[in-house]
Amino acid sequence: MKNIIPILLLYLPLTLLAQNSSEKAGVRERIETAVEQGLITREQADERYAEFRKRMNLNKREQNTELEKHYNKLGVNNLDRIKKGLLNNGITDNQLDAVLRGMIRLIHGAKADGNNFEMNPRMQIYFQDRIGLNQEQVQHVMDSSVRIAQRVR
Repeated sequence: MKNIIPILLLYLPLTLLAQNSSEKAGVRERIETAVEQGLITREQADERYAEFRKRMNLNKREQNTELEKHYNKLGVNNLDRIKKGLLNNGITDNQLDAVLRGMIRLIHGAKADGNNFEMNPRMQIYFQDRIGLNQEQVQHVMDSSVRIAQRVR
């Protein structure tokens, strides 16, 4: 019983900090280890999974509202239409938020430079290496960003 309280005190903050998929795997591993060691029951583990999913959904909703605010400032009122276009071009749900964030920079650049706009090589690297888009997807993101910039001038 003495060991359970310190373990829980260490465990709870770690689960609160878990934000991305690699951390999700870490949370799952820690919960399952605690169950195997008999520190918590299966029911307690299920409750912790439910709480973790609930926190993750709240964080995602907050991020989506922030993205919508940025796009509204740019004059884009229908973010779902942009999302659907990206998803139809092979961009996954996991990549979607990162792509939309990168597109904000591209749209600002396209608005400022007009017809002379070219994607910064660092943005190209961001889309390909960090997010994992292929060349056709990067070109689609670029074209979409330029179209949006032209529409909202």
